Amino acid sequence: MGAGAGKRSGLLKGLLRGAPQYSLSPPHRLGALIAVVFLVEAATGLLMLPYYQATPGEAYASTQRIMRRLPYGALISTVHTYAAYAMVLLAFAHLMRSYFVAAYRRPRGLMWVVGMFTGCVVLGSSFTGFLLTWTQSSRAVTDAAINRVLRPLPGGDQIARLVAGQGGDEALLTSFFRMHTLTFPGAFLVLLGLKVYLRLRHGASEQVSRYPREGSGRLVPWFPGVASHLLAIASAFVAALLAASAILPHTLPPEYSPSAPTGCSPGEQWYLLWFYHLLRPFAGGAMILPLSAVGLVWLLILLLPVIDRSGKRHPSDRPAHTALGVLLIAEAVILTFWGHLTRGPLPPWLGPLILIAPVLAAALWLTRRKPF
Repeated sequence: MGAGAGKRSGLLKGLLRGAPQYSLSPPHRLGALIAVVFLVEAATGLLMLPYYQATPGEAYASTQRIMRRLPYGALISTVHTYAAYAMVLLAFAHLMRSYFVAAYRRPRGLMWVVGMFTGCVVLGSSFTGFLLTWTQSSRAVTDAAINRVLRPLPGGDQIARLVAGQGGDEALLTSFFRMHTLTFPGAFLVLLGLKVYLRLRHGASEQVSRYPREGSGRLVPWFPGVASHLLAIASAFVAALLAASAILPHTLPPEYSPSAPTGCSPGEQWYLLWFYHLLRPFAGGAMILPLSAVGLVWLLILLLPVIDRSGKRHPSDRPAHTALGVLLIAEAVILTFWGHLTRGPLPPWLGPLILIAPVLAAALWLTRRKPF
């Protein structure tokens, strides 16, 4: 019965037909690396879990004990932290690679949607894990996210209570601990399973190279060809992660104290620094403007399989599509470095400039191009 179901679903067929030679390049294996890093996160997290105490009085102290007294505790904690950073970077690289080559075209539209939600789960897992160290910076950023991002939304008070619990430090830490150790890992596994099933069913996306190498479309069997290739890439990546963790060990910022000066310092959450900087010029009810803009961009990207009906896939054949992708990356990089270099409040006119100026520049560039 199981074999018959596998044949009908196309799963066994996908496993047996192998993968084309061109799909063994590292850009095509970013999704597999995300799965590998998730396994590293799960392994290091499980090693620390018995020693961690999710209470305001013990969260910081138990984290210190893990790093100082547990054998290889500092290395395990650092690997866990750096693996979280790696997951975010890989998820973004995977998204942009799929965007530029239009990997969301039929029949892979559902894979694109699943990937978008998987990216949100990765960010959510990293964000909730940041608070568990119970440092001054992690608590300040969490409070800012709840009060400035969630509460301005329609029904924001209910959403904030759902995320932060019924109030108080104990409820907040317990809620984030459960989301980080149960909710987000469970959601990731479900989405990953669905993504793997769709990948095996539909196979690798077609080549977009104008000058493909001879024999690049040759099928490579899953074992030992693809399996050994994935093992080599995964081993090299994990080795690099271990080396970076050993050379640059992670250190804890000061512990959270209600009497300490308040302030939002993103610190280790550099991958969200662009978002924090985008919100800085806004306050109160005006906060809904940047939040709506970010939400609209996310929705448009999510619906690309429906919106983009062009038959072309090479980036040079789709200048508007490519320019918007480059604009998105440039905007994120500029806002990240800008937020890192500047501190304190920003003038109110800077908010609209941040949102509108890059869009106007891209529109001007597109209008100056010669028609094809």
